[in-house]
Amino acid sequence: MNPEGLRILIADDHPLFREALIHAIRNCVDDAGIVEADSLDTLQSDVEAHPEPDLLFLDISMPFASGAEILHDVRRWSPHTRILVFTGITSAGILAGVVEAGVDGLFSKSQPTSAMVAKLPLLLRGGRYVAPEFT
Repeated sequence: MNPEGLRILIADDHPLFREALIHAIRNCVDDAGIVEADSLDTLQSDVEAHPEPDLLFLDISMPFASGAEILHDVRRWSPHTRILVFTGITSAGILAGVVEAGVDGLFSKSQPTSAMVAKLPLLLRGGRYVAPEFT
């Protein structure tokens, strides 16, 4: 995989998770531009400042918004961005809403980083992925 010039936005309210994800991405993707957002407000301003990122790694349980409503907002701000959700949520209803809202990838925060890295080529080609524990 050599997606030079890949633009990535990571939106999660936990700095440790963002840093770990950045480290994992940098180990498998050359020349990616990565921007971080720690809240929904920051996410919106980052999308406006860096229009149409290629990938958005999104936590769906950030303060003041959650679940599918975040996805609907992001689709409105950046309709062509591939959205990958990482979550610790196990509620079937919430997860079904996220899938119905059009998420491109759904990963469990309990999965190893290698699972996400292995699925990046599929997701960048337009494929979809849902972690086995969510199906």
